[in-house]
Amino acid sequence: MDKLNEANRPKTVVFHHHLGIGDLIWHLPYFEKIAKESRDGKISVVARPSTKADEILRDEPYVEEVILYDRKPRKTENRRGEHGGISGALRFASLLKRKEFDRAIIFSDRLRYGVIAMLANIKERAGYGFSPLSRLLFNRRGYIRPYKGEGNSVNHEIIAFAIAQGFADHPIPPKMHIPERFIDEEKVVTSSLSHPIFALIVGASAGKKDWGIENYLELATALAKRGASVIFLGGPAEAGMLEKSKKRIDDSLKSSILFISNSSVMHSAALLKNCDYAVGNDTSMLNVAAAVDTPALGLFGATPPLDHDPILHAIKADGMTSISPRQVLSEIEKLGWLR
Repeated sequence: MDKLNEANRPKTVVFHHHLGIGDLIWHLPYFEKIAKESRDGKISVVARPSTKADEILRDEPYVEEVILYDRKPRKTENRRGEHGGISGALRFASLLKRKEFDRAIIFSDRLRYGVIAMLANIKERAGYGFSPLSRLLFNRRGYIRPYKGEGNSVNHEIIAFAIAQGFADHPIPPKMHIPERFIDEEKVVTSSLSHPIFALIVGASAGKKDWGIENYLELATALAKRGASVIFLGGPAEAGMLEKSKKRIDDSLKSSILFISNSSVMHSAALLKNCDYAVGNDTSMLNVAAAVDTPALGLFGATPPLDHDPILHAIKADGMTSISPRQVLSEIEKLGWLR
């Protein structure tokens, strides 16, 4: 594109609707594509605080800024959102208006985003356009239909929208940029471990998606006896459980099995980058593992298997209790992850 056209690229804000870190990860390759067609090769991103977008996107060269939209926090946060209600929406629209965006790309069909973008005087507004009403608010053509097929509807709609809008012509596996400083810091954790190193991603946002610590302990013991190293990886919510589980490991295996609870997404991502493989529930960190190029095996007993990356494998069952440690170990062997 010549210099004149570069100067005329629109100042763009991208709206991300969903609450989870994994949901944000799926959007990343399309955010980058949009940025290439935006002013200075950058975009601003509107996202919920629970996505940790301000941490994940801080070092992405195509992101100008992250604007947190604090409308409706998760119940577990036990607080009111700054941008809740009509007054909160008006304040948020006023904030965006001051930034003078030319274009809003909205990865959602929620009418409130179209209204906010319109109140912010953003002339060009693209959204999913599922209904005639939403198409009145989203004035840039390239609408899609709700996804009704197998698999995760959120990711399929992200892809369909990016293609319909002309930002991509095929699905793109999402990848995260991890600054070397984080990778170097986490090498301290893995440097004394023998390979292969397996990260076992414990915890889940819903109990029905959780395989359970007993199963993970049995799998970890089996892996360690086969000469592998194991890192139990959880967040702050799993810290107490991991501390108790540490005491249950046989003394002969303690040097091969570590327990880590991390509050930093980027440090967890860097740790996963330094592991050879990952096994976990349907969680954000399972998505992060694949996004940092660590082959992963997801356990899907309550949700549809994820299929957005060829290095993300799946065990599908009718309920998490139907998946046995022996079955997971057998799948690991089939994948060739053990010597």
